[in-house]
Amino acid sequence: MEIKPEIEIKFKLGDTYVKGYLADFGDKIHLTKLRDRYAVIIEGDSFVFDKS
Repeated sequence: MEIKPEIEIKFKLGDTYVKGYLADFGDKIHLTKLRDRYAVIIEGDSFVFDKS
């Protein structure tokens, strides 16, 4: 992570795609397990959604 923080990471959780940079993982993008399911927590000052 310290060597290549600009590497883009993408993953799918159910029908939702999450895209960010490796540097954001653990800082702004968090994964957790709730009971027998997974959850993603995304931190930010604002959200922007694409129409596509």
